Amino acid sequence: MESESKTLGVSQRGGTWLSVRAQSNRTSAFTIRQNNSEFEADRCCLNDLRVTDPRHDKQRIESAKGGLLADAYTWILHNTEFEEWHGKCNNYNSNDGRSRLLWIKGDPGKGKTMLLCGIIDELSKPTGDAKFDNLAFFFCQATDERLNNATAVLRGLIFLLVSRQPTLLSHVRKKYDSAGRNSGLFQDSNAFFALSEIFTDLIQDPALKSTCLIIDALDECVVGLPWLLKLIVEKLSVSTTANSRLRWIVSSRNWWNIEKVLNTAAQGINLSLELNADSISTAVTVYIRHKVDKLGYRGKLRDTVSQYLLANAQSTFLWVALVCQELQNVPQLRVQKKLQEFPPGLDMLYRRMVDQIYNSDDAKFCESVIAVMLVVRRPITLKELMTLVDIPDLEPDDDLNSESLREIVQLCGSFLTVRDGVISFVHQSAKDYLVKNESLQMFPDGRVEKQEQLMALRSIFAMEKTLTKNIYGLETLDFDILKNKTERPNPDPLASLRYACAHWIDHVCGTEGDWHENLLSNNGCVHGFLRKHLLHWLEALSLLKAVTSGVQAIAKLNLFLPKVIPAQSQTSRLLYDANRFILHNKEIVERFPRQIYVSALLFSPVRSLTRKLFEGENLDWVTIKPVVETDWGACLQTFYGHVKDVTSVNISSDGICVVSGSVDGTIKIWDVSGNCLNTFGDNNYSIRSVTISNNEHIASGLERGPVKIWDSNGNLLKTLYGHKSGVNSVAFSNDGRIISGSADRTIKIWDSSGNCLNTLSGHIDHVMSVVFSKDCTRVISGSCDKTIKIWDIIGKNCSNEPHSHGDKITVLDLSKTGKHIATGSNDTIKIWDLDGNCINTLRNEGMVGLIVFSNNGARIVSSSGYCGVKVWDISNNVCLSTFQYDFVVTLVTFSNNDTLLAVGSGDGPIKILNINGDYLNTLYSDRGEVRSIAFSGDERFIALISREGTIQIWNIEDKFASEIQFEGRLTGHDHGLTILAFDNTEWLGGRLIKWHLLTDTVDISMNMGLSPSPVTIASPQNVGISSSGEWVTLRGHNVVWLPQEYRTTCFVIRGNVITFGCASGRHHQLGFL
Repeated sequence: MESESKTLGVSQRGGTWLSVRAQSNRTSAFTIRQNNSEFEADRCCLNDLRVTDPRHDKQRIESAKGGLLADAYTWILHNTEFEEWHGKCNNYNSNDGRSRLLWIKGDPGKGKTMLLCGIIDELSKPTGDAKFDNLAFFFCQATDERLNNATAVLRGLIFLLVSRQPTLLSHVRKKYDSAGRNSGLFQDSNAFFALSEIFTDLIQDPALKSTCLIIDALDECVVGLPWLLKLIVEKLSVSTTANSRLRWIVSSRNWWNIEKVLNTAAQGINLSLELNADSISTAVTVYIRHKVDKLGYRGKLRDTVSQYLLANAQSTFLWVALVCQELQNVPQLRVQKKLQEFPPGLDMLYRRMVDQIYNSDDAKFCESVIAVMLVVRRPITLKELMTLVDIPDLEPDDDLNSESLREIVQLCGSFLTVRDGVISFVHQSAKDYLVKNESLQMFPDGRVEKQEQLMALRSIFAMEKTLTKNIYGLETLDFDILKNKTERPNPDPLASLRYACAHWIDHVCGTEGDWHENLLSNNGCVHGFLRKHLLHWLEALSLLKAVTSGVQAIAKLNLFLPKVIPAQSQTSRLLYDANRFILHNKEIVERFPRQIYVSALLFSPVRSLTRKLFEGENLDWVTIKPVVETDWGACLQTFYGHVKDVTSVNISSDGICVVSGSVDGTIKIWDVSGNCLNTFGDNNYSIRSVTISNNEHIASGLERGPVKIWDSNGNLLKTLYGHKSGVNSVAFSNDGRIISGSADRTIKIWDSSGNCLNTLSGHIDHVMSVVFSKDCTRVISGSCDKTIKIWDIIGKNCSNEPHSHGDKITVLDLSKTGKHIATGSNDTIKIWDLDGNCINTLRNEGMVGLIVFSNNGARIVSSSGYCGVKVWDISNNVCLSTFQYDFVVTLVTFSNNDTLLAVGSGDGPIKILNINGDYLNTLYSDRGEVRSIAFSGDERFIALISREGTIQIWNIEDKFASEIQFEGRLTGHDHGLTILAFDNTEWLGGRLIKWHLLTDTVDISMNMGLSPSPVTIASPQNVGISSSGEWVTLRGHNVVWLPQEYRTTCFVIRGNVITFGCASGRHHQLGFL
């Protein structure tokens, strides 16, 4: 082996060139690969975070407005309010709240945006008394859905902060890596809250350098403005060393709702442009001089134009800009006459511009274009506009027609502007004026709803004309658009359809009245489009990476339909099925466009309307299909993530997120859509208990050692040391205190700061369960020492020790009313009040395995092995009813109003019945042993948590639901890996000894319990399983992607037929031509 060192190459990271030299050893190579991997992970994280680069937005804005004129903004540098804010910035250690926010407010057209551009330039200069190390900014724009929401603001600010100070990226990576690249962390419905946590971590980092955050046009943040204002105020109210290095500048119109929040905070300086009229007037004068010079006027004409502009501008930059734009194309001989046509004030000028459009030869075309622009959800391209306007002879893919449309846009009286092929309003005030004053003229029949209908119809017609299967001509069935760069055809057939694909449903939902008939009736436009093009549309969303918006759109339309058409109409039924199809196959649609026509259809229920419509033309090459459910089951979603038993689950008080803890040592936070928002914990110790407080702090009790308190971002806030053994139970009180019960026989009460307030001793064996009373004055504990104790935590004494059972207490429950305790031991149930008095003793048949109070505390349910379930009235010691089952009941849960019961066995069926014992439904989980059940508040859904770490949500009143049949289910096996073999006449079951897979060769060896001799297959096959286990292969190519629940534990092959078994105990077959 050569000892001479070799230069492996150079790489660039963070602007620094690194030359890497390494010896011929594995350690060096591993280090290089590790560094490259981290660099790639950083790059992917930043790419996903970036919704825009605000630096480029600033350049675009300045260019569109004719450049930044220093003399028009430098007045603010000497303004009293700015100097007060600016002067305070010299002392970064000051915690004076009033020094940390500058709010610049003014009416439309007063130059707020350009003023902030100038401030950014001044604060960016390398010299100065108050230079900031970090300068992050964002420009809101109401007409652009990428830039008009609070989530985008945070994404932009965080993007610039980590670009300026790369060490801060670790805070983003922590949550990004935990959630996963394709989790939707930065763009799903909970993105703002996840980003708020990241943002908080960033600005509280002790290493944060002096930072100024600037947000322009808060009034144009049309989605989530209250959240954003609340966040700003909250961060201003926190006085920490890190926050003392943070300053804010925001701008907006004079809106009362913004003023109300920012003034309530009382921690900022207000700078009103109207109260600085002299300074604004001087700046406008400078701006007029600049604009007139650019027009090239000289002598008397220059003076005349300048004087007219000065007399009529009313200190409004925008008015000057619009007039000068009109004068650009006017011959100098006609300028003086033309000037008189421009009235003073923005509204009067807009009125003149509208009249000019109405009197032109192209009025109808211009009105059509403006009507489209008034209702689109974002700025659109010229190609997109061609699919949305009714102008004869225009074809979306015709470059000549594109230029013709550009000319029509330019005729729209300076209301619209085109830059880089993107159309937008010249200013938000222009759109506001048209909506307020010109709707009757611009919209068909004077109704915006009619325009919405036209937008929906034109979008649908355009998609019907263009969308087709495999529209980009992808060569392989396993093309993963998240891992591979998609080469777009030239011309791109989706270029003109991007807006239509993403927003046609928004426009359908914007219609009303009789206009719905044509759109939503049976065999109407929407119904016909979905019957023919649903899969084509999903493929387009996949290629456009807009699947999340498609999922939300279909859900939105399903909520909208009951208001306008019968629930049993063909359109309603198809849309219901489409919604289930998309949710069921979301991962496929997001990753594999061509598998929408294969795997998504194969593994959807047999009677799925979507499957029936499309399987004939797409699956004719599949001769044997897997046995799947007949109809959509009640299970809406399954959460995957934990790798071992889930021991505890809880839901936040606002219903936004679910928290789960596992034996694998992890805590996971999920949104209700099943996206894992965060994963954290201590992998060294299993989680025994997890709970969440009202302020979304999470407490976990570990198998060994302390209690740990986390925030929802996964940051460890506190570690509460004191217990000498594992913590079996943790709970929060309503006032934020924490209680923990331990195997060390003690109970500890902690305040919200983590200080141990008291240690309660008295149990002589492990403390297994602890809970606060409703008024937080007492603690109830249950122990392996066969006793329950009630502790007066005000007096810090055990206030009463109830009479003990004669043997070990195995179960207990505290009533939801906080008035009673039920305990079980052997065949006895005792009901106690909080004073320790035994109210009732109930004699059960067999060992008491479970006790559950009803929500009103009037009844309890007990289970006893195979002796069934009993419902008791605790007030008169009467058994109301008994239900017998052929399985051991380990789970019982009441619905919120105590009218329904869920009864089940961990690895058996879950029975839904009413309190009288009438069976309503039976659910079977194929995800392993069920550990916990919970009803939703409206009793429509049930959540099941399995031992294998999955969470399932079932719809128990689903109108299409039916019992799920498990064909070929294996029974009698233990938890070991199971294998199947096919010998032409019978199925054989046994224990897997060894198996492995080569590229084109299967080599399986097994000891078949019922087979006289081992079976070995070792020959090239047409059909196989990929090395990753995710794909069924045919002739060496990946052809069918296997969903998680269909991944193989074993398989055998006969010709072009593969038979495979799954962890659920089910088996399936796939055969091919």
